Amino acid sequence: MEERYMIVDVLEEVKKDFFIYAKIISECENINIRQEIQEIRNNQEALEYELLKIAEVKDYYKNALKATENDKDKVKKELND
Repeated sequence: MEERYMIVDVLEEVKKDFFIYAKIISECENINIRQEIQEIRNNQEALEYELLKIAEVKDYYKNALKATENDKDKVKKELND
C-alpha cells in the first residue's frame, strides 16, 4: 500500500475515534477512568496533528478551504440570534 493511502487512512480512523472518546468521556462516572480516556484522546489528537502536517507537506491531504471574513461574520450572527 502506498504511503499516501496509509497516512490518509490513519487520519480518517483517528478522526472517527474522536467521536467514540467524546461519548465515553461524557458518560464516564469514574473520574480516574475519565481522566485516563481524556489523556488517551489528547495523545491521539497530537498524533493526528503530526500526521496531518506530514500529509500536507507531501500534498497527500488538503484541509477545507479557509473561511472568509464574511463567512465568519455570518456564523457569528447566526450563533448570536
